[in-house]
Amino acid sequence: MDASTTAFSFDAALNVAFNSADAEQPKQIWETSIWKHIFGSDDTVLDFDVWGPQVTRPTPSLWGVDSQILETETELAKKRAHAHTCTYMDVVSFKPDIPWQDQREADLQRGIKLWIAVTSRWSDQSTLAVKLGEMRTEEEVFTMFAHVFSGRAPVTIRKRGAAILKVCDYLEQNALEPFPMKEITFYRFLCRAEAMGAPASRLKGMIQAIAFCRHVLDVVELQCVLDSKRCSGVARESCPKERKQASPLTVCELNKLHMLVDTSSDPWDAVFAGAALLCCYCRGRWGDLMRGEKAFVDCDEGGKPAYFETRTGRHKTMSSQMHRHQFLPMVAPVKGVHGGDWVGPWLQRRRELGLAFPPQGLIMPAPDREGGASQRPLESGECGKWLRRVLDIGIAETTDPDRRVSSHSLKCTMLSFAAKRGLSVPDRLMLGYHASQMHMAMVYSRDGAAASLLLLEQLIDDIARGKFKPDSTRI
Repeated sequence: MDASTTAFSFDAALNVAFNSADAEQPKQIWETSIWKHIFGSDDTVLDFDVWGPQVTRPTPSLWGVDSQILETETELAKKRAHAHTCTYMDVVSFKPDIPWQDQREADLQRGIKLWIAVTSRWSDQSTLAVKLGEMRTEEEVFTMFAHVFSGRAPVTIRKRGAAILKVCDYLEQNALEPFPMKEITFYRFLCRAEAMGAPASRLKGMIQAIAFCRHVLDVVELQCVLDSKRCSGVARESCPKERKQASPLTVCELNKLHMLVDTSSDPWDAVFAGAALLCCYCRGRWGDLMRGEKAFVDCDEGGKPAYFETRTGRHKTMSSQMHRHQFLPMVAPVKGVHGGDWVGPWLQRRRELGLAFPPQGLIMPAPDREGGASQRPLESGECGKWLRRVLDIGIAETTDPDRRVSSHSLKCTMLSFAAKRGLSVPDRLMLGYHASQMHMAMVYSRDGAAASLLLLEQLIDDIARGKFKPDSTRI
């Protein structure tokens, strides 16, 4: 036997044992052992184990060890361990277990309450204040805002409300006219924010909040602010910066996801890898996929699975004329870039965990602490962390600092491959479910997506056979 494999390092073994034990905070003498029953209020039954108390890691500050050094060593040990294994416990945030529909409704109600508080500080002569004055009860006011914000994302409602709240605070702190203010007042507000170091993106967000009030709440007094060239000029970037976008995955990384679905010993890793592949092959946003209302396998005339389809009623382009009052069907071919069927193994791994598809279940539920499925979907931030973990990718890779892998990388991967393959812009727009201004009779239904799916299947087949290598540099 090789001597290097039998060598024993006492320091390394001590370090592993030290970091594997739980840390215990120091306690006063009357809080421990028998004394806590005499001097304290602990009325539990005295129960001393024959083996003594559980061994815990000593508190570093008590015996001269720098806690910062220990934390650094612990983090390094975790990173080395994660290079070989992945657990969802490190990437999933354990939040209240409620369905996304209930969470969305709660977020919407909080946003409406925020706007009710904000508009209560507006001028009584504003057009919105006049409309609010016509409401007889607080319930009618709440219902009015719910109708006005119908179809708007709760996060957008809260974001715009928080921006207007800052403007109202500025007006009151400086004893100026109430909102809606004059154009010169808002211009000075932007100049003050710029002088205090506010980035151009924040100033642009303030103008977007004014536009929200003008067009969504119909506050006509703010039109002069939107027409102001000096206000828009303050929020304009003086030094152009490159837009930070999510990087597409490579074929090697897709093959690694396929391997996880087929061979991973962790069922949750396998289920997540399958959901990531579905998001990639259907070219959808992770948030849209998590709000799917229906999902099923579409078989060919021979009864073999050909496509996996999920439909969602709440998506980013739901308000466009092209998608109005329609569910968005997101379809993924069964054949992957590895040349085989990925849906069948994924469905089997889901059955092992007892997971159901919408409307009874979710495409990718967030696991709970006990390893079961919760009622809430996995969020985009959690998806990005999990994806980087299973692919062993940092937020900014050392080999390519400009590469950024996030949940949006799943959507842009096939669209990037299609662009490198030379597919036309209209075909790529259809593949990405984008609402365009081109005048064409196009509806994203099962028939409308057939042509783009044929192009996608041919693209995947060319990659699987090695005829097209999207990871190679352009010539």
